[in-house]
Amino acid sequence: MTPWQMAWTHISRLRAQSVMILLSLALSIAAGGLLLRIYVLTQSRFSSLAHGGDAIVAGKASGADILLGSLNLEADKPNPLPLTLFNSLKSGQTVKFEDGTLVNTSSFIQSIIPLIYYATYQDGKVIGTDLSFFDRPKRDDSLILRDGRFFNGSAINEAVVGDSVAAENRLKTGDRISFRLSEMDDRKDFLVVGILQSSHSAWDRGVYTNLNAAYSWLNEKSVSHSVWKNGILHYYLIYMKPEGFKPLQSLINERTVGQLVSIENEKSKLAELTGSGGQLGIVIISFIILLTTVAVTGIMIVRYEGMRLQTAILRAMGFPVSYLMMWLLGEGLILSALACFIGAVIDLILFYPLIKLLGKAVPDPSLYTSSI
Repeated sequence: MTPWQMAWTHISRLRAQSVMILLSLALSIAAGGLLLRIYVLTQSRFSSLAHGGDAIVAGKASGADILLGSLNLEADKPNPLPLTLFNSLKSGQTVKFEDGTLVNTSSFIQSIIPLIYYATYQDGKVIGTDLSFFDRPKRDDSLILRDGRFFNGSAINEAVVGDSVAAENRLKTGDRISFRLSEMDDRKDFLVVGILQSSHSAWDRGVYTNLNAAYSWLNEKSVSHSVWKNGILHYYLIYMKPEGFKPLQSLINERTVGQLVSIENEKSKLAELTGSGGQLGIVIISFIILLTTVAVTGIMIVRYEGMRLQTAILRAMGFPVSYLMMWLLGEGLILSALACFIGAVIDLILFYPLIKLLGKAVPDPSLYTSSI
């Protein structure tokens, strides 16, 4: 009988102890794997965050929700904002608030970009915007075409698709694609007129049309806000002029339904939050491994204490020390390999239910399959 056969026979004979060792190791591996994958998934948000200027205006929400909803395309149903406020800010007009205050915002804003999330294509967002979305004040933030052209300002059936969307769906300019309206089960075909060059950010996962396409479709299906009708947006991305943030934040946060947040501040807060969570996860994983090591070591000591008589008999029968060492080593390797396999299966089974349980605390793993 070979040492490996001897090892398997011994594992089978001490079935109860073997099962306890396997479960201890497998659960430890699964718990460590789950925590590690969730941490990697959370960190993936930072590598995919898109460039959005200096500040974001959105409906009332937490800063993290605004940041991830707008620049990581994670928003499901963001709170709407009035289009009239955007038009006033964009044109630099004097804005009159409900309390009668008159403010000219032209000294605060360098550029402002509208976004409305109104439809979906496959798993991606369809976003209504204008040409300022592609041509930014900062050259590094601008989005460049890989093929085709940008949509026409008045066309209601033209779309520009992100690099990832085009690659995953094998799209090229001239293709027709079908979008689904977010508010109801209605579909409409659009013509792909351009494909963006990869920006290595969330913008690669989006599809873009002009605002007229969004408002025309919403009006056609009588989907409207109770107050602002079809004149809504979900986000304004703003490039600020020097010293413009604080006065504009005061005006918008205190006198409108919107909320202005600093992109850099919210990124720092999110990084601090996820960094603390990652450190806690490492501590928990270490503690789990330590407890498992202690438990398994105790079981193995008891297990091998009972083998003294067996090893003595085998030595008396002429079996060399190398044979006994291979037996013991083989037993450990078999148990470890089985535990890794079982732990991996538990990880695969529990990962997606755990993600759903955590909700918005972690992003959709389908967006980051390459990293997990």
